[in-house]
Amino acid sequence: MTKMDGAHLSVSLFPEPGDDRAAGEIHNLLLERGARPDGDHHFIERHRRMRLDRADDGVVEIVMSAGPFDYPDGTRQQMIVFGRYLVELLVAVTERTRPLYGGVGVERPLATPGKLRDGIPASAYISDPLFVRQDLLARADLETVLTGEFRRTIPGAAGTVFASWWPFADGKPSNPGGLSQYGSWAGGRILGRVAARHIAARARG
Repeated sequence: MTKMDGAHLSVSLFPEPGDDRAAGEIHNLLLERGARPDGDHHFIERHRRMRLDRADDGVVEIVMSAGPFDYPDGTRQQMIVFGRYLVELLVAVTERTRPLYGGVGVERPLATPGKLRDGIPASAYISDPLFVRQDLLARADLETVLTGEFRRTIPGAAGTVFASWWPFADGKPSNPGGLSQYGSWAGGRILGRVAARHIAARARG
């Protein structure tokens, strides 16, 4: 992950195995949205600085300033507005790139299918909001499990975005504010198994 001054967020994607178009698609999407190039792999959108990068493990990440989430410096309304902006950006990116899954995380990359499958603790790797592609949701009762874990679902043509933390869910501060931070994440483990099987099947041809 590319480090930047101050707090930041990343949009992490797991593209289809062997699909190298994701970074280029996101680059074009940002330009179409009116983002302004600002040096090598950097953009300015809505006065927020981003960096588009492709990590060694194939994850595409968009890193941006997360000042409005620096509570209590950011007001409740700023957090709600920024939350809506990030959900809209995640939907736009996933509709364009159609990854297996993706999400928004604070200073940590989204876990690989193998790590999810093995039961990485939710407090370390959970993504909120989380995108899961439609064909994966139809397997192993995954959609039902995730719907039960998250407070809000945002269906789209490519898949569904699940959200639980209040700036992404309904704008009403709540306690607890998101998914449980204790124990293994059940939905994540199922997602990891489903995604790993999909990747293995594609590799077999």
